[in-house]
Amino acid sequence: MLRFAVAITCIGVAAAAAAALSAQAQAQTYTNPVVKVQTPDPGVIYSNGQYYAVTTSGDDADSFPIRTSTDLVNWKQVGFVFPHEYVSYPLRTN
Repeated sequence: MLRFAVAITCIGVAAAAAAALSAQAQAQTYTNPVVKVQTPDPGVIYSNGQYYAVTTSGDDADSFPIRTSTDLVNWKQVGFVFPHEYVSYPLRTN
């Protein structure tokens, strides 16, 4: 009878652990694209716990946004390679 009780307890603990791992796995999922705007030609580097991504910017050739992330899923735009105020030549002819 004691073996049966131990076996049932072990099964219960294993089930609880499996449920916790399943919940944790679901919390770590994401949906592509992780950046909701057009981000062609990405380049990503990693330095000191931070990822940095630079992309071309589609229609705004003078922008080239810079984004940062710690997990490759949640990105924050922090600036531009070529900020608008420093671009002094016409980029569009239309």
